[in-house]
Amino acid sequence: MPTIDDVAKACGLSKATVSLVMNKSSLKVSAATRTRVMRVAKEMNYQPSARARSLSRQRADMIGVVTSRRAHLLADAYFGALIDSIVECAAEMDQTVAVYNGRIWVDDEKTQTVFGDGRCDGLLLLVAEDERALTAALSKSQVPFVTVNSSGMADDINSIDIDNVDAGYRMTRYLLDHGHRRIACLRTEDRFSIERLAGYKKAMAKAGEAFDPRLDVTGHYAPEVSGYVRAQQMLRENPLGITAIFAATDGLACDAIHGIKDLGLRVPDDISIVGINDTVDAVRCNPPLTTLRQSVESIGVEAVRLLMDLIRDPNQEARHIIWPTQLVVRETVAPPAPAMSGGEIRNSRKTGNQEEIRI
Repeated sequence: MPTIDDVAKACGLSKATVSLVMNKSSLKVSAATRTRVMRVAKEMNYQPSARARSLSRQRADMIGVVTSRRAHLLADAYFGALIDSIVECAAEMDQTVAVYNGRIWVDDEKTQTVFGDGRCDGLLLLVAEDERALTAALSKSQVPFVTVNSSGMADDINSIDIDNVDAGYRMTRYLLDHGHRRIACLRTEDRFSIERLAGYKKAMAKAGEAFDPRLDVTGHYAPEVSGYVRAQQMLRENPLGITAIFAATDGLACDAIHGIKDLGLRVPDDISIVGINDTVDAVRCNPPLTTLRQSVESIGVEAVRLLMDLIRDPNQEARHIIWPTQLVVRETVAPPAPAMSGGEIRNSRKTGNQEEIRI
């Protein structure tokens, strides 16, 4: 395999000049020289060494994606779409991506060993279960990082997310505006989900409905605590008179729909349900899910751009980006059946200045 020395010799130039051309340096090299070097390199099938280039630039040209999610990461509708967009955007910026999943951040020393050795120029942290120890260790090691879907971070930490409290409020409000009063909240224990619960509580309080902790149901993606199981547990006899479910994610919502139907109930005739995210799961549900869209792909792209800005200038002021959302109306919400209604039925309407999409 030809080396940079071979190309320099064939061009009659110094190795330094050829290196400037191959690394697309902004230092002055004549157009004719650049053209000649690129032609000879192509004829010789010369491939620049990524390792050598990174050493000369003191950059690895690699970013890391870190998540606590352990299994089926890329198969997940949300994480799969997010990571796809990150990889695509990174490639356009000549960056490679390393994915670290299922790690437990037990102490500063382990974190610094993994990420403080220069293997990655920066990190994107995707919904870590508890970022405090991790972010503290990364800051101590001076590793650039951006948190994604982890709102409520410290002022000096770069982040991008939707307004999760507002998201929970809007979707609960949508159910209230259709006449529902006994609304269950089905969520995970993640930070973003707890914030969406806060929005649910806010909407219920504004509607004059006292918070009932029995309607706050925690589920996850493991079979024994899935949305399917939790929905059936809530509704098997339905002593609480539930007529609607606000699910903090589309995945939980779609699992719950399967559970509801397997009980012999109908969506939305017997039970209405909404989610958040508008992943591919929402479209594939039967019936298709009414949800709140966050542009996962756009968030991934913006996260990469924010991280690359931070890598170039680590001293810049921290930025906190709140991404807009859109209500997507499909087929999983209807007024409660007369026998199940807990209050006056009102017409649905737009809230605030957010866009509503009917599909």
